[in-house]
Amino acid sequence: MKNKNIILKILILLVVVSPFKTEASRLYFEPASISAGVGSVVKVQVLLDSSSEKINALEVAVKYPSGVLRLKDWNDGNSIINLWIQAPKTEKGAVIFQGVIPGGYQGAKGLLLTLNFEVISRGSGTVTFEKTTQALLNDGRGTSAALKFDELSIDTAGDLKTNSSNIEDETAPEDFLPIISRDPNLLDNKHFLVFATQDKGSGVDHYEVSEDRGIFKPKPDNWIVAGSPFVLRDQDLKSWIFVMAVDKNGNEKIAFLSPSNIPFYQQSIFVVITCIILFFLLLLSIARYYGKKIF
Repeated sequence: MKNKNIILKILILLVVVSPFKTEASRLYFEPASISAGVGSVVKVQVLLDSSSEKINALEVAVKYPSGVLRLKDWNDGNSIINLWIQAPKTEKGAVIFQGVIPGGYQGAKGLLLTLNFEVISRGSGTVTFEKTTQALLNDGRGTSAALKFDELSIDTAGDLKTNSSNIEDETAPEDFLPIISRDPNLLDNKHFLVFATQDKGSGVDHYEVSEDRGIFKPKPDNWIVAGSPFVLRDQDLKSWIFVMAVDKNGNEKIAFLSPSNIPFYQQSIFVVITCIILFFLLLLSIARYYGKKIF
């Protein structure tokens, strides 16, 4: 009996002293393996499993065999990343991107990005995550999360064709609101524009910006391709600012900001005109009702 009590005490002590460990988050690919022929386009989803903790920021580098695969394009449709710090780009046989998930994400199948690869030669290899890949917890302190990495095996010796990357998308990118900001430590203390949105179909392809002191609509030849942050040309903030998000299928969504440094009555000219018209229509209605002529 005495021995049993000792064993029981030891077990209780181990439970109390041992720290509770949460399972590490996992980055993985879907599918986990691919067989395809030369000329095929293969679709690879980059996914996050963070079932035991919330992740709110990621820096990811996906390494692929550049002698076998060529990155054709990428798609952020349905991505859990809402704000791109570094949009996906290729660098030395790797796809690199950084993004933020406001409020954090906790779940088993969070889509980060869809990569569309073209098979350019026969062979085999793996698609992996580089050691520079990291994630931050949504704890307000920017704590690094423990990560596990899965890899994708690929065999391009066969003739099996996989799904095409073509996506039918007739929906424009989501609504968004550009923000004007200024910081003495950034961009020579100039006013700059920050903007971002998502497209759940084919993904956002690019943004265009137009600054115009007209009051109706931007001039067709005034659009320029731009990224966020964008240093405003009109530092007096007297122009209407238009930002257009264009997805990979050519669908467009336009957001705008009115001039900030002109009198209110000039910004609201349409409101003033509308009120005047409504006033005269009201007088006309009263005149007709009483059978009198005002003019």
